[in-house]
Amino acid sequence: MKYDLYDLFTEYDGELPELKGSACDTEKIKQLVLEGVRKKQPVRRIKPRFFIICAAAVLTAVSGLTVTAANGGFSHFREILSKTKPEPALSDELPLMRSGDVSGMEQNISENRIDFTGNDNVKVSTAGMYYDNNTLMLSVEMKTSSDVQIPDDALIMPYFYTLSGSERNELVNQSGIANAAHLIKGGEPDTYYATFYLAAQNMSNSRLGVTLKNVITESDTAKIQDLIINEQAKWREEYDFASHSVNDWKQYWKDNNFDLRTRNKLEEYISECDKVIDGEWSAELSIPDTSGAAVFSRDGFTVAADTLSLTLETERELSADETAFPVVTLKDGTVILEAGTNELDWFAENDIIRDKKYSHFASIYANVFSYSEPHPVSSIADISVYVFSRSNEGTAVQRRIIYESEENK
Repeated sequence: MKYDLYDLFTEYDGELPELKGSACDTEKIKQLVLEGVRKKQPVRRIKPRFFIICAAAVLTAVSGLTVTAANGGFSHFREILSKTKPEPALSDELPLMRSGDVSGMEQNISENRIDFTGNDNVKVSTAGMYYDNNTLMLSVEMKTSSDVQIPDDALIMPYFYTLSGSERNELVNQSGIANAAHLIKGGEPDTYYATFYLAAQNMSNSRLGVTLKNVITESDTAKIQDLIINEQAKWREEYDFASHSVNDWKQYWKDNNFDLRTRNKLEEYISECDKVIDGEWSAELSIPDTSGAAVFSRDGFTVAADTLSLTLETERELSADETAFPVVTLKDGTVILEAGTNELDWFAENDIIRDKKYSHFASIYANVFSYSEPHPVSSIADISVYVFSRSNEGTAVQRRIIYESEENK
């Protein structure tokens, strides 16, 4: 049976290479796919899924920052973020990551210093965070003893979960090596910083459990990446592709819980590599209640609009031929959206963005769409959802207006 190789990567964003009809040079394909998937990561963090070769791609999603330490609460936190250089997993379009006026965020910033428990030779504490109901930017400070040498390509791995009452929610897809962050040297001796960005629904008024451990290097991740690809190749060898479709293979992947098996293998390979620091530091952080998100529901779509992000939910699961895009229009006329090239062309051709000021969401993770600066609901003219439906006859587009300000009605 002949396969269209693009079908293997339908769940991923990025410009895929020319694969159709090519000889199966696995090393070349691996490199091209990694390059293609990495391209869009600075502005789009889609929920990673461990699947075939793309499991390797999530290993490259690391965040980092260049730090000149400053003294004092928010000024310290802002200095850390303002010196950040763009990295694949941490968009420089997120609030406070660039210079400019970000007034209106004061109520979304915490300056509390929380100490982590763990190995005595390294001290870890929070350096600051900002948040709304669905997003969290967290910077941590690490102070080492003078005999600990941290290389320039050092990464530290986070493990996150939220606690709402007795309910614990593991943020699996934002934990471990897929979200490892660079440890960047600060201005003070033996001081390093790392920054993480989380997006998940309803994090406010909960406790965030954070465990940092296993400082490794980028070269380690490359080795682990190859080991994972080889391991998954064995699973593919055991499958009869000649008699099954790509969708059958995807179901087989789910039935055999290969996502969990991949994560377990990742942890096994990490434990076996030579670590820069073999340690673990943990803390629980209280995320304040920001339940002021405005919720709007219409025509099977629900949008929860907060100051720094919005979420989009649908009553039914969209088919493979359907894609829904939220579009926010501010009262000053600015349009905020994120879409593929063909959809952007449609938005331009139909005067949605043509001759208008428009910008992209700074980050997208699952159904959480993050802004590049604060946008309270009072500044929004309307929120719409555009549904693109593709068929052999072409593409049909429907607009659903989810929210309109009183002035726009």
